[in-house]
Amino acid sequence: MSLLTKRYTVLFAQDVPHYGTVHLEAENDADALAQARAYWERVRRGDEEWPLFDSEIENALLDRIVEITEDNGDYREVVRDVPLDDYYLAHTPTPLSLAMLKSAQAMFEALKLIAACDNAAHDALSGVVETARAAVAAVEAQAPP
Repeated sequence: MSLLTKRYTVLFAQDVPHYGTVHLEAENDADALAQARAYWERVRRGDEEWPLFDSEIENALLDRIVEITEDNGDYREVVRDVPLDDYYLAHTPTPLSLAMLKSAQAMFEALKLIAACDNAAHDALSGVVETARAAVAAVEAQAPP
């Protein structure tokens, strides 16, 4: 290593889908979904065996640099959480959060109309109101009460 260069460690990551099959007996479709969710909760608690063993590496996503650190004596973090693909993982703690994420494009269109308004363009607000109403309706239609 040259005296003019530094040594770095790069930690990469990606998420690889894993698949597995279990068999359940249910009274109807809704019961099958309820039982599947309950089964998964038991898996998460460790009460059932882990069912996911078939990995699909060719469909990996969320490629990222977790961190780059400098290795010249002292540990020094250089950068953290750098995406390397176009995927984004979002935590949506409520159904409304998920509905808003799904409706982001419509809400963005409403914001663009608002942003295009100036003092001489107040007539454009009628279009903004209609676009905003449509965005709100789309969010409310996707989110359970």
